[in-house]
Amino acid sequence: MLDEASQRVYCTNGGNIGVKYYLAALGDGLALVGPELAPVRARLVAGCAMCENLLGRHAAAHARLLGALDEIGEEGSFAAADLEIELAADALYD
Repeated sequence: MLDEASQRVYCTNGGNIGVKYYLAALGDGLALVGPELAPVRARLVAGCAMCENLLGRHAAAHARLLGALDEIGEEGSFAAADLEIELAADALYD
């Protein structure tokens, strides 16, 4: 639960502070997870893209998802399917 001062800051910024915090945390996690854990990386990338979409950074979210899909390069893998589903959801922002 946020205290009163934190609630004012949160509301003043339209809630973006929390989303930016989560985006930074997900990005930090992504930097720690190597390509050998592709399914985990895919979920982290999807989380980052979701945060970027919430912040109105739709092009960045789309580019992040496409880049991760190219990086994986394993068609039919769980990680690739996960990213393709996120790209389908991402299309709602176009």
